[in-house]
Amino acid sequence: MQRIGPARTMSKEFVPSDPAASPPTAIPEPLSAIFREHYAFVWRTVHRFGVTPAQADDAVQDVFVILYRRRSDWTIGHSPRALLFGIARRVAKAYRKKATRPSPETVPDAELPEAPGGGVSRWEAAQLVRDFLEQLDEIHRAVFILAELEGMAAPEIAEALGGVNLNTVYTRLRAARTQFARAVKRHQAREARTG
Repeated sequence: MQRIGPARTMSKEFVPSDPAASPPTAIPEPLSAIFREHYAFVWRTVHRFGVTPAQADDAVQDVFVILYRRRSDWTIGHSPRALLFGIARRVAKAYRKKATRPSPETVPDAELPEAPGGGVSRWEAAQLVRDFLEQLDEIHRAVFILAELEGMAAPEIAEALGGVNLNTVYTRLRAARTQFARAVKRHQAREARTG
């Protein structure tokens, strides 16, 4: 049997069961454990790659179905999050191709929470990040999301992106961080002019 997950987190729960040992309709316990542990991560990933919240649950289900079908590909030393991220990114791309992108949901100004001291509200900050992510190309978006929003280390990011060179990950992350800093400065300058 093969195991999934980095050495520091390997446990019995990551050992895929023999598919012949359970009926096709049963979900193997290792997959159930992976689902419980990583559902939120996969949901955030597909959403950040353009799947609408209304479609996100379906997309997440597709990710775990693909994971189950690829259970023979699970190998020692692979991070479950890296494997799930790669699948989720491809599923999100397929969903974006199928659907026309709806206009972003807007919240009337009266419903926006005010930040204490006139600063940026959480909603405005989240909108700034969403707008920034939309302007990035897919590979820079992936690196930025995994590092800054998911807290993954560069080696795990390289694995999640299909074995990208580690130096390439650092270069793309540095470029994305620079672009984000510029986006924040532009936002601050607009706020200073209008405020």
